[in-house]
Amino acid sequence: MVRLVLFDIDGTLIRTGGAGVRAFAKVFTTEFGVADGFERLKFAGRTDVSLVREFFSFHEIAPTPGNFARFFERYVFWLDHLLREGKTEVCEGVLEFIRELQAAPLPPLLGLLTGNIRLGAEIKLRRAGLW
Repeated sequence: MVRLVLFDIDGTLIRTGGAGVRAFAKVFTTEFGVADGFERLKFAGRTDVSLVREFFSFHEIAPTPGNFARFFERYVFWLDHLLREGKTEVCEGVLEFIRELQAAPLPPLLGLLTGNIRLGAEIKLRRAGLW
């Protein structure tokens, strides 16, 4: 019996055309004045917080709570903006799989196990109708 099913977001539930990556780049440029070094970040399998921490390290930006708050406050703004301009798609088979799980005699709990910050995850999944 399956009791719990956890999903990642990007590339598992939805495809956003790289909106999250572009939102990261936009914040680093507009808020912190740095555009180089971004290509060194590897996003797959990482948490948003670890990515920001690594970029701060590249550019000797203090990893203070204030700088993280500043980053993520602007990140969710840009993420929402870029998702509105782009195309968010639900990955093939996802809706059917979720419906099947929910229709089971003893449906499992469904949840997220993702590196996205909570509000970023919500913005992405709302855009796709999955929140």
